[in-house]
Amino acid sequence: DGKSGKYTTITLNLEDYTEQIIQPTIEKYEWNRCFRMIGWGADLIPFEPEYGLFDLFTHKLAQYEGRYGHFQTASANVEWIAVLPYKDRRLGVWSTTCESVSRNIEPGTGHAIDRIEAGRKCQEMGLPVRYKFKPMIPVRNWREEYAKAIEQALTLSKPESMGFCLYIWNTYDSLVNTIPPELLDQEYLEEAKEASDKMKGVRTGPYPHHVRTEIYQFMIKEARRWDND
Repeated sequence: DGKSGKYTTITLNLEDYTEQIIQPTIEKYEWNRCFRMIGWGADLIPFEPEYGLFDLFTHKLAQYEGRYGHFQTASANVEWIAVLPYKDRRLGVWSTTCESVSRNIEPGTGHAIDRIEAGRKCQEMGLPVRYKFKPMIPVRNWREEYAKAIEQALTLSKPESMGFCLYIWNTYDSLVNTIPPELLDQEYLEEAKEASDKMKGVRTGPYPHHVRTEIYQFMIKEARRWDND
């Protein structure tokens, strides 16, 4: 499993997958105009162009009027997209973060700015670009860190949208067992600890609602500094 295990599963019968899964899905959901290549629990962009999945995917999409595909990635490997015959059927979504998170919590993913640069390159190729700060993790100095990332995203490129999603689907215990507590904003960490009983079973845990509100309001304000739309 590409997210939590020691191995990444790569499907090799791509031609069969295209004909037996992708085509019937497009035809079944006639109302749908944009399909996500989700990737079996792995970020598939890093394996291109050798893998060849997205070439097959876009060729299939091009057989249908007004059908598009999007990928969601944390990778900066995008140069190969420029030569895709049907790159106009693609749009890119980047799971974006701040530098401290990419360096200390997501090791091996490169710098945070690399994802913004990848979005800029794709936009120059003519692809629609979107950024999704997910999961946002309130590390120490998070305000300055995320403010800088938002500035880079909105000054180096012109995304169609920017989304925010705080670290959720967790408890206080899973938070401190997953992320070294010393890396986190200590005030918000204490808030999560005090609210741990109240937030049990709440999908948006571990941070209580007033903390989530403060963080989202800050992020939205920073985005508005650089783009009122």
